[in-house]
Amino acid sequence: MKIGIDIGGSHINVGIISENGSIICNAEKDIILAEEKFPEIALEDKIQKLIKEVTSKSEIDFSNIELIGISAPGRIREGKMDWARNLKISNYNITGNLANIYKKEVILNNDAKCAALAEKEYGSLKQYDDAVFLAPGTGIGGAVFLGRKIVKT
Repeated sequence: MKIGIDIGGSHINVGIISENGSIICNAEKDIILAEEKFPEIALEDKIQKLIKEVTSKSEIDFSNIELIGISAPGRIREGKMDWARNLKISNYNITGNLANIYKKEVILNNDAKCAALAEKEYGSLKQYDDAVFLAPGTGIGGAVFLGRKIVKT
């Protein structure tokens, strides 16, 4: 099992995900990080509360969680939120901070790329070797698949 965290411009959604990609339990909270003096601290606090909520609701033993995956808006570099303009966050090592707290592997990727990977693994792109995925929202993101593999940018 895994914990998935989706950081959006106005909400955070945390879920426990089964091996086949099904959501076992989830919880979400509205946020307005741009109004926070220290948005990184507020974000981590909300994530920790939501992880506690979903593990309590689901009665899942946390030792059964293999890893924590995070999707976040903006530019992601070397496991950090390099720049998320709408959240007023830059150069934030969320993966390192959460790995220290939870003693689990934590991975981070751009939210549009995460959505594309999910569609490729479980959804409408599953049958295609080559595909383009676009995710319009506050901004626009996307991903390209060639030969069933995502093109790294």
